[in-house]
Amino acid sequence: MEAPSEFGDEVQGGFACWCCGSEYPAAKIVRLGAHPEAGVCLACTVSLRSSARRQETGAGNWPARAILVSVDRARNAVMVRRLQHHPVFGSLLRRINRYLP
Repeated sequence: MEAPSEFGDEVQGGFACWCCGSEYPAAKIVRLGAHPEAGVCLACTVSLRSSARRQETGAGNWPARAILVSVDRARNAVMVRRLQHHPVFGSLLRRINRYLP
């Protein structure tokens, strides 16, 4: 039996993400400041940031919520048409999505 790692979540292929549970090498895991035992993969950090911004914006004033609703409608339209997988527009849409609430 192997000794547990310093952070306790090391698996055979690397480290397990506390959000999605997938295995990643240590270089692709972000540790949480006060809790270094908790690690999140890079893809999940983008998702968590987006969720946090949505909660913060949703608790704001009416114009902020109106913008959030518009962004959601545009995002849903893109996903229904599967434009995020388009060879030309896909990377641009994914890049824009990183900055939207």
